[in-house]
Amino acid sequence: MKIPKQFIEFISLLLTLFLLFTSCSSIYEHMPDTTENDGEIDLSEEYFTTGQVVCGSSANLGVIYEGQWVYVESTQIEVDGIKQNVAERLVKYNPVTDTVSSLCLNPNCFHSNEECMLCAPYAWIVAYFEIFGDWIMYTYRSVMRPDKEIDTQRTYLYNLKTGESRQLYARTKEGEVLTSQTGNFVMNGKIYTAVLEMDYTGQEEYNSNPHDTPFMPETRQYIEEYDPQTQKFERLFEVPNADYLLVGLTNKRFFFKDSVEITWSTDYQGKNLSEETNMPFDFWMVCDKYVYLAESPDYSKEGYNFRGYDLETDSLFNIDFGCQIRSALVDSRRLCFTTMSNIDEYKEFAKNTTAYVKNLYPDVIDPEKLAQMKTQVRNQLQYGGSFQIFVTDAMGENKQLVFEKDHVNFIPFRISGNYIFGTISYGDPNNNYQRIETDGEGRCALNLETGEITLIPQLELYLEK
Repeated sequence: MKIPKQFIEFISLLLTLFLLFTSCSSIYEHMPDTTENDGEIDLSEEYFTTGQVVCGSSANLGVIYEGQWVYVESTQIEVDGIKQNVAERLVKYNPVTDTVSSLCLNPNCFHSNEECMLCAPYAWIVAYFEIFGDWIMYTYRSVMRPDKEIDTQRTYLYNLKTGESRQLYARTKEGEVLTSQTGNFVMNGKIYTAVLEMDYTGQEEYNSNPHDTPFMPETRQYIEEYDPQTQKFERLFEVPNADYLLVGLTNKRFFFKDSVEITWSTDYQGKNLSEETNMPFDFWMVCDKYVYLAESPDYSKEGYNFRGYDLETDSLFNIDFGCQIRSALVDSRRLCFTTMSNIDEYKEFAKNTTAYVKNLYPDVIDPEKLAQMKTQVRNQLQYGGSFQIFVTDAMGENKQLVFEKDHVNFIPFRISGNYIFGTISYGDPNNNYQRIETDGEGRCALNLETGEITLIPQLELYLEK
């Protein structure tokens, strides 16, 4: 199967965009579950087992490990008045001691450059990571666009108790075959990876003669399994179409998205290909015994409706939060969602920002001025009202207000114990609600008992030893 060169370049970046995507209006749904399997239950054609759905890795949402929030910290310095990223590193925040530390166990490491195993090299990012047991799996991806033969991504395993490190994959070229990974997922202590192989055999001969189109390599995609205990790889099957993007898995099925956003699934042998027409995989949230499905009827990405799926009773149930919501997340026993006093108006703005602003300011024609007015209106709506955070039980009942404040926006990433971790930003009511810059990208911890917000400090940066 041959595919356009542009798509080959695009597919390697698509997963990063998919996993790193987050905005004020999105649902924070990617919640890989690490609970033990309570036993198989035949549901939905054996698609699920309790606690066994993995929806994706979590580079910018972070994960919870031993009660601490693990996330990617982008460290910046100012050069000629312009902020520049100099390091992306994996760190953890302890809400009890209010301290940030590196996951690296080397006592002599400065955690500020690529000599640290858990600090991405310059011009690289932490594309995604996951923790399972005491292992952290993470992938660095280059933000440059080097020649196709140059290493552009690296995946490692690092043991958080012993400091042992292993490199799993790098983009490599052996002979005429270029190999790269497009995603990693953890299930039952094993790593499942989508591997692209692009065969450039015949490129030199093709390029020696004039052609109207560039050479297109033969492309195949495979699913491989890696066992950290035995340190062995096993190639499970060839993906039915090379342009499929692996987006998640259960302990029974692999899920893919095609180039037009249709979801497909196969079993672990790559057989029984099925089009999942009624499965909004992008919007699943998973806890111990429920799968939550979020739906936006008008595609505004505001005002989601939720349904729950009980894995034990094989039944759907509706969840009525009593208001439109902006974002939501879940842990093993509760739901958390956010809203604001003017959510209905903000939803109308989100559906078509240009039409909304032109209706308010019909005389504004200049594109640059229109863009400025969009930002101003967005800030007025986002920060002009009151922002609330609620917590419910796993069924969406017993709603409790845990936070309310004017002129703020809080994006929740993870909930653990008495804390919600996320980012907060503020609008200045005396300056058209212009956003006020907050240190550390606004990362913070919300105490659910007191309602107190604590800004999370950044790990100290050492540019030179």
